[in-house]
Amino acid sequence: MKKSIFEQSVFFGVLIVSVLLSRCDGRKTGSKNNQIAVSLYPVYDIVRNVTGDNNTVSWIVPVGANPHHYEPAPSTVRNLHTVSLFIGIHPEIDGWIAESLKPSVPKFFLIPHEENHAHIQPMDAGSMKGTQTGRPEHDHSHTAEQPVNPHIWLSIKKAKHMVEIIEKELSDHYPENGPHYLENASEYIEELNKLDKDIEQLMASLKGHSII
Repeated sequence: MKKSIFEQSVFFGVLIVSVLLSRCDGRKTGSKNNQIAVSLYPVYDIVRNVTGDNNTVSWIVPVGANPHHYEPAPSTVRNLHTVSLFIGIHPEIDGWIAESLKPSVPKFFLIPHEENHAHIQPMDAGSMKGTQTGRPEHDHSHTAEQPVNPHIWLSIKKAKHMVEIIEKELSDHYPENGPHYLENASEYIEELNKLDKDIEQLMASLKGHSII
């Protein structure tokens, strides 16, 4: 029995998020300097693995909470005033976090708002791009009518693109740590490659079976 696209997306998403959660050891990691805030856990896991011990990384929206409706505690908002970089998914999803930051803090979004953003690297069929505000980068053309899929961590291929984009952004902001970021990013991508092979083997063993 053929599996629907929805079933496959949920299945892959559960596998990837399970691996990410198994790596979690807290809401913050790294040194007390060069603090970075991210919106959601999947992005946090990538950032903390790329930064290693060179930065303090924290994520804002708890696992399972809706980023559109989540209301942070006053202490969380106060802590946002101390960060030196924010990394989010898309302005319409977690842009409210960026608005809580000081104007001088760089805000980086993995998916563009389709207007007034510079594209770092296009994703599959132009459906995902890295963008940042305030600093021009490589410009890639795209169609404004193209739908944006915010659930970028459900694809290992897109997750690897996320690692590359985040590594570049971190190296731009903290060049003294660039070599460490690059090494950590390479190791993380290797882990994702292994996970991709494991999923491929698992799907091969389930060929002809339905997912309930």
